[in-house]
Amino acid sequence: MNNFKKRTVILGAGILFIIVCLAVAAWFVIPRLNPYSGRLAALYSDKQGGFSIRPPAGWKSVEIGNDKVPGIAFSPDQGVSSIRILSVPVPLGSTTPAASEVMASLEQQAAAQQHYAFVSDSPLKFKNYDAYQYEMTYGKGNVTQRSRIDVITKHGTVYIIFMTSPDSAWAKFHTVADASVDTFTFAQ
Repeated sequence: MNNFKKRTVILGAGILFIIVCLAVAAWFVIPRLNPYSGRLAALYSDKQGGFSIRPPAGWKSVEIGNDKVPGIAFSPDQGVSSIRILSVPVPLGSTTPAASEVMASLEQQAAAQQHYAFVSDSPLKFKNYDAYQYEMTYGKGNVTQRSRIDVITKHGTVYIIFMTSPDSAWAKFHTVADASVDTFTFAQ
């Protein structure tokens, strides 16, 4: 093999190596650069809250709630957009309320928000459990926020999943947030 062919083969192998390295780096970096890439992270389990979920890749988590009402928040941007999950235990001796009853109470609280506007609501089933979904917009400073709240009731616990982002980012936000929320399961 002459020197020209050797150099061509070595150069081609070097370029191929660089392309592979860039592809691997992109696999790990792009979710951090684009929090709405649609990739999901590893399963997050909250034993105290009794649930698991796969949050969007690259999103940060922060524990919210307290010892009595555990919860977690996932956000790509310090809370401007977020998925928040609360696990609210029903007091002993009390009946687990219907998801629609919990949602009616949350709707009353939401209506007090500045520039509140109703978008939609509907009952649904979540893995054969009573659930309800509600969507709204409201003002927050100069930004209109959009939120969807899912309430799921299961044997003595009410799970509340809040998805919130600026209304202008809702289209790309809710796609990845929905993919994450679709992985929500009850801990065994």
